[in-house]
Amino acid sequence: MAPTADVVPAPVPVALLAGRPETDDRRAAYGLLAGLLMRLDEPAGLGDLSLGPFGQPLLPARAGLHVSLAHTGSVVAAAVARGRRVGIDVEAPTPFDAAAAALVLTPGEGRAVDAAACRGAAFLRLWVRKEAVGKALGLGLAPEIVALDVGGQRVEVAGATFAMYDLAGPLSCRAALAVEIATED
Repeated sequence: MAPTADVVPAPVPVALLAGRPETDDRRAAYGLLAGLLMRLDEPAGLGDLSLGPFGQPLLPARAGLHVSLAHTGSVVAAAVARGRRVGIDVEAPTPFDAAAAALVLTPGEGRAVDAAACRGAAFLRLWVRKEAVGKALGLGLAPEIVALDVGGQRVEVAGATFAMYDLAGPLSCRAALAVEIATED
Protein backbone atom coordinates (compact mmCIF):
# COMPACT_ATOMS: atom_id res chain seq x y z
CA MET A 1 0.00 0.00 0.00
CA ALA A 2 1.35 3.41 -0.91
CA PRO A 3 0.40 6.96 -1.73
CA THR A 4 -0.35 7.22 -5.44
CA ALA A 5 2.40 9.81 -5.86
CA ASP A 6 5.04 7.31 -4.60
CA VAL A 7 4.26 4.62 -7.19
CA VAL A 8 5.65 4.31 -10.70
CA PRO A 9 2.46 4.10 -12.77
CA ALA A 10 1.79 1.44 -15.39
CA PRO A 11 -0.54 1.77 -18.37
CA VAL A 12 -3.78 -0.11 -17.89
CA PRO A 13 -4.67 -2.42 -20.79
CA VAL A 14 -7.89 -1.17 -22.41
CA ALA A 15 -9.64 -4.51 -21.82
CA LEU A 16 -9.12 -4.09 -18.07
CA LEU A 17 -10.78 -0.70 -17.95
CA ALA A 18 -14.20 -2.19 -18.77
CA GLY A 19 -15.45 1.19 -19.94
CA ARG A 20 -14.02 3.09 -16.96
CA PRO A 21 -11.54 5.93 -17.49
CA GLU A 22 -7.81 5.29 -17.17
CA THR A 23 -7.08 7.46 -14.16
CA ASP A 24 -3.87 8.23 -12.27
CA ASP A 25 -4.97 6.06 -9.36
CA ARG A 26 -5.70 3.09 -11.64
CA ARG A 27 -2.31 3.48 -13.33
CA ALA A 28 -0.68 3.64 -9.90
CA ALA A 29 -2.52 0.52 -8.68
CA TYR A 30 -1.36 -1.44 -11.73
CA GLY A 31 2.15 -0.03 -11.28
CA LEU A 32 2.17 -1.25 -7.68
CA LEU A 33 1.01 -4.68 -8.87
CA ALA A 34 3.75 -4.77 -11.53
CA GLY A 35 6.33 -4.00 -8.84
CA LEU A 36 5.05 -6.80 -6.61
CA LEU A 37 5.19 -9.27 -9.49
CA MET A 38 8.80 -8.31 -10.18
CA ARG A 39 9.70 -8.92 -6.51
CA LEU A 40 8.25 -12.41 -6.87
CA ASP A 41 10.39 -13.05 -9.98
CA GLU A 42 7.24 -13.01 -12.09
CA PRO A 43 7.12 -11.15 -15.38
CA ALA A 44 6.02 -7.63 -14.52
CA GLY A 45 4.05 -7.20 -17.72
CA LEU A 46 0.34 -6.91 -17.18
CA GLY A 47 -0.74 -7.93 -20.68
CA ASP A 48 -1.93 -11.35 -19.47
CA LEU A 49 -4.35 -9.86 -16.92
CA SER A 50 -8.04 -10.32 -17.52
CA LEU A 51 -11.13 -9.32 -15.59
CA GLY A 52 -13.41 -11.62 -13.64
CA PRO A 53 -17.19 -11.16 -13.57
CA PHE A 54 -17.03 -8.53 -10.79
CA GLY A 55 -14.04 -6.69 -12.25
CA GLN A 56 -11.34 -8.43 -10.24
CA PRO A 57 -7.97 -8.85 -11.97
CA LEU A 58 -7.10 -12.42 -12.94
CA LEU A 59 -3.88 -13.99 -14.17
CA PRO A 60 -5.13 -17.19 -15.83
CA ALA A 61 -1.83 -17.79 -17.64
CA ARG A 62 0.06 -17.81 -14.32
CA ALA A 63 -1.34 -20.88 -12.60
CA GLY A 64 -1.82 -20.46 -8.88
CA LEU A 65 -1.02 -16.75 -8.76
CA HIS A 66 -3.80 -14.62 -7.28
CA VAL A 67 -3.89 -10.82 -7.24
CA SER A 68 -6.06 -8.07 -5.83
CA LEU A 69 -6.07 -4.29 -6.31
CA ALA A 70 -7.68 -1.36 -4.52
CA HIS A 71 -7.50 2.41 -4.64
CA THR A 72 -9.10 5.33 -2.91
CA GLY A 73 -8.32 8.96 -3.39
CA SER A 74 -4.57 9.16 -3.37
CA VAL A 75 -3.75 5.71 -1.90
CA VAL A 76 -3.37 2.42 -3.80
CA ALA A 77 -2.99 -1.15 -2.59
CA ALA A 78 -2.12 -4.44 -4.25
CA ALA A 79 -1.74 -8.00 -2.99
CA VAL A 80 -0.29 -11.11 -4.62
CA ALA A 81 -0.36 -14.68 -3.30
CA ARG A 82 0.75 -18.04 -4.70
CA GLY A 83 -1.72 -20.87 -4.35
CA ARG A 84 -4.13 -18.91 -2.14
CA ARG A 85 -6.87 -16.49 -2.99
CA VAL A 86 -6.23 -13.00 -1.72
CA GLY A 87 -8.25 -9.81 -1.46
CA ILE A 88 -7.30 -6.30 -0.41
CA ASP A 89 -9.33 -3.16 0.10
CA VAL A 90 -8.45 0.38 1.16
CA GLU A 91 -10.74 3.28 1.96
CA ALA A 92 -10.26 6.87 3.00
CA PRO A 93 -11.93 7.93 6.23
CA THR A 94 -15.46 9.25 5.80
CA PRO A 95 -18.15 10.38 8.23
CA PHE A 96 -20.17 7.56 9.75
CA ASP A 97 -23.25 6.71 7.68
CA ALA A 98 -25.82 4.85 9.78
CA ALA A 99 -27.95 3.98 6.72
CA ALA A 100 -24.98 2.34 4.93
CA ALA A 101 -24.03 0.50 8.12
CA ALA A 102 -27.56 -0.88 8.45
CA LEU A 103 -27.34 -2.28 4.92
CA VAL A 104 -24.01 -4.11 5.22
CA LEU A 105 -23.41 -5.02 8.86
CA THR A 106 -24.63 -8.10 10.67
CA PRO A 107 -26.60 -7.38 13.87
CA GLY A 108 -23.52 -8.24 15.97
CA GLU A 109 -21.30 -5.99 13.88
CA GLY A 110 -23.86 -3.20 14.17
CA ARG A 111 -23.87 -3.49 17.96
CA ALA A 112 -20.05 -3.41 18.02
CA VAL A 113 -20.00 -0.28 15.86
CA ASP A 114 -22.65 1.42 17.99
CA ALA A 115 -20.59 0.68 21.13
CA ALA A 116 -17.31 1.94 19.63
CA ALA A 117 -15.78 5.23 20.70
CA CYS A 118 -15.40 6.16 17.03
CA ARG A 119 -18.25 4.62 15.04
CA GLY A 120 -16.82 5.80 11.72
CA ALA A 121 -13.50 4.00 12.25
CA ALA A 122 -15.25 0.87 13.57
CA PHE A 123 -17.57 0.76 10.58
CA LEU A 124 -14.76 1.38 8.09
CA ARG A 125 -12.72 -1.49 9.59
CA LEU A 126 -15.58 -3.92 8.96
CA TRP A 127 -16.35 -2.46 5.53
CA VAL A 128 -12.81 -2.97 4.18
CA ARG A 129 -12.75 -6.48 5.65
CA LYS A 130 -15.98 -7.41 3.82
CA GLU A 131 -14.64 -5.89 0.61
CA ALA A 132 -11.36 -7.81 0.98
CA VAL A 133 -13.15 -11.16 1.39
CA GLY A 134 -15.51 -10.34 -1.49
CA LYS A 135 -12.53 -9.54 -3.71
CA ALA A 136 -10.70 -12.72 -2.70
CA LEU A 137 -13.72 -14.78 -3.72
CA GLY A 138 -14.41 -12.70 -6.83
CA LEU A 139 -17.92 -11.93 -5.58
CA GLY A 140 -17.74 -8.28 -4.63
CA LEU A 141 -20.28 -7.33 -1.97
CA ALA A 142 -22.65 -10.18 -2.83
CA PRO A 143 -25.35 -11.02 -0.27
CA GLU A 144 -23.27 -13.87 1.20
CA ILE A 145 -20.42 -11.43 1.86
CA VAL A 146 -22.69 -8.82 3.44
CA ALA A 147 -24.10 -11.56 5.70
CA LEU A 148 -20.63 -12.47 7.04
CA ASP A 149 -19.44 -11.40 10.44
CA VAL A 150 -15.88 -10.30 9.64
CA GLY A 151 -14.82 -9.02 13.06
CA GLY A 152 -12.62 -11.99 13.99
CA GLN A 153 -9.19 -13.22 12.93
CA ARG A 154 -10.70 -15.74 10.51
CA VAL A 155 -13.73 -15.84 8.26
CA GLU A 156 -15.31 -18.98 6.82
CA VAL A 157 -17.32 -18.64 3.63
CA ALA A 158 -18.02 -20.69 0.51
CA GLY A 159 -16.06 -23.68 1.80
CA ALA A 160 -12.92 -21.62 2.43
CA THR A 161 -11.29 -19.99 5.44
CA PHE A 162 -9.60 -16.61 5.22
CA ALA A 163 -7.19 -15.02 7.67
CA MET A 164 -8.03 -11.37 8.20
CA TYR A 165 -5.47 -8.60 8.64
CA ASP A 166 -6.11 -4.95 9.44
CA LEU A 167 -3.64 -2.62 7.76
CA ALA A 168 -2.89 0.98 8.64
CA GLY A 169 -2.57 2.90 5.42
CA PRO A 170 -1.01 6.22 4.59
CA LEU A 171 -3.09 9.39 4.88
CA SER A 172 -5.26 7.84 7.64
CA CYS A 173 -6.70 5.26 5.25
CA ARG A 174 -8.00 1.95 6.58
CA ALA A 175 -7.24 -1.28 4.77
CA ALA A 176 -7.79 -5.00 5.16
CA LEU A 177 -6.21 -8.06 3.65
CA ALA A 178 -7.95 -11.44 3.38
CA VAL A 179 -5.70 -14.44 2.64
CA GLU A 180 -7.09 -17.91 2.08
CA ILE A 181 -5.77 -20.41 4.59
CA ALA A 182 -4.69 -23.74 3.14
CA THR A 183 -6.36 -26.73 4.80
CA GLU A 184 -3.08 -27.78 6.46
CA ASP A 185 -2.50 -24.32 8.08
